[in-house]
Amino acid sequence: VFAPFGDRVNDRAFMTDWFARRNQEVIDSLPPERLLVYNPKEGWEPLCAFLGVAVPAEPLPRVNSRDELLDASDQTEGIPADPEAAEAFGRNYIKELKAKAFAAG
Repeated sequence: VFAPFGDRVNDRAFMTDWFARRNQEVIDSLPPERLLVYNPKEGWEPLCAFLGVAVPAEPLPRVNSRDELLDASDQTEGIPADPEAAEAFGRNYIKELKAKAFAAG
């Protein structure tokens, strides 16, 4: 999970730049009709319109907030500094987010 970042996972400027470049690579690699650039703050409507499905009655799930990350890590910085601990934390955190976001309800 953290391999592309090396020892710079806690370097905010590096990570911000890395994600911006990665997002642009994805945008540039796909035809516009096959890509929805979407912010979850927009709600269900743009996502459902893109997929051609009805908007669900349930609210859009909200997971992976900064507070959830800090709570899950029991740290003030979020992600453990040790690479192996960070990898284990990341895998477990993603598993928990999947369960929360897609739990039957």
